[in-house]
Amino acid sequence: MQSIQSDQQFFQAMLSFSKELDFDFCAYGLRMPLPLTNPTILTFNNYPAAWQAHYQAKNYVAVDPTVHHAMHSLQPIVWSDDLFSSAHDLWEEANSFGLRYGWAQSIRDFNGVVGMLTLARSNDPITEIELEAKHKRQQKTGSGLALCISLKQFDCAKFKTLSSTRPGG
Repeated sequence: MQSIQSDQQFFQAMLSFSKELDFDFCAYGLRMPLPLTNPTILTFNNYPAAWQAHYQAKNYVAVDPTVHHAMHSLQPIVWSDDLFSSAHDLWEEANSFGLRYGWAQSIRDFNGVVGMLTLARSNDPITEIELEAKHKRQQKTGSGLALCISLKQFDCAKFKTLSSTRPGG
């Protein structure tokens, strides 16, 4: 694997990885614990721009069951009607933008950084056989890439926090 020097290189590597696994869409969200009063959240995705704007305008991050799951579990999760039963509007609207079948994996690092890699597509449900075959590869590659960027971002956020609390910072 080549060294990742920027957020854009990181996302391009994730997008290539998702295509290798037969997914059209890739999203990576990262929640850093600093600053304590307003943790930094970064997102990278290739979802349709209209969906991104709609998701943000509706503040769907607050009700997204995949986000809730990522904050409490390291187990992979497959999108389903049952998973989104508490966020029916979110699910229906995501489907209308072609985001129908997906699978998410969260990670955590030793600094309290939480990341979630989501792979999605419009067609072809995710089967148990596919999930088993691809999960190990996703976990190994996705976690390595995610840890690389989370540590880089955590160091940047920590530096910004420290420098803003110093006189003249």
